[in-house]
Amino acid sequence: MVLTFEGESGAQETLSFLEKKSNAGVWSLDFATRRMAWSDGFYELLGVTPGSVEPSYAAIVELMHPDDRRPAGEFDRIVSEGLPLDRELRIIQPNGKLRWLSSRTEVLLDKTGKPTRAFGVVLDVTTQRELALAKEAADARFRALVTATNAFVWTADAEGNILDIRNWRELRGENPADILGSRWIDLVHPDDRERTLQAWSEALASKRDYAMEHQVRQPDGSYRWMLSRAAPIMLETGAVREWVGMSSDIQ
Repeated sequence: MVLTFEGESGAQETLSFLEKKSNAGVWSLDFATRRMAWSDGFYELLGVTPGSVEPSYAAIVELMHPDDRRPAGEFDRIVSEGLPLDRELRIIQPNGKLRWLSSRTEVLLDKTGKPTRAFGVVLDVTTQRELALAKEAADARFRALVTATNAFVWTADAEGNILDIRNWRELRGENPADILGSRWIDLVHPDDRERTLQAWSEALASKRDYAMEHQVRQPDGSYRWMLSRAAPIMLETGAVREWVGMSSDIQ
C-alpha cells in the first residue's frame, strides 16, 4: 500500500515535494489491522519501486543490515505497547548500495489511551554518517601517529595560547593543564626564552609557519633540546582559526 492523502491533491503534492528535497520518506502503521503504508519517498529510500513491495515491517527487516536487525517479536511489542521506533539503521538496497536511515515516529492514541496508529518520518543520513566515520578514522590515525612519534602534539588559539597538548602526561607523567595558556614558556631554558617568544610572536603576526629549536626543562630538572613546529589553520575569511604544532626531542 502506497501512503497517500485521498482527496487532498495539494497535500500529496506537498509531501512529494518535501520528500524529494529532503531525501525523506513517510510510513504509517494501523495498530488494529497491523498494516503499513509507505510513501513514494520511503520506497525510494529502500531502493525499490513504489508499489512493487507490500509494505510490512518484515520487508524492512529483510533489507536491513544484519547487524541492525532487532530480536524476533519486536514488531509485536511495538503494536501491543504502542512503542515509538526512533532509531538509526542501515539499509542494503537491492542494487547493493548501503544507506543510513534515521526514523522518528509519533504514536496516536484513542480516548482511552490505547495506541491506534503510528506515523514515521525517515531521513537519509548517509552523508552525515560517512563524514562522522571518516572523522573517527582520521582521529584514530592521528592518535596512532602521536603515539608512534613520541612527540608532543599541541593546539593553540589564534592568539597563541596553548589549548591542549597530547602525550604530555604519558611521556612526562605531568598534568598538561599546568602548561596551558602561556605558561609553557616557563619550561624553556632562560637563555632561549626571548628568541622563542620573538619567533612565536612573528609567526602569529604573519600567520606563517613557526619553527624553533630550544632547550626544554625535563621532569628531573635537566634540559633537552627540542624542535617545535606549528602551522596555522585558516578560515575562509583569511583569519586564523587555530594553530597545530608538534614538539620533538632532538637531543
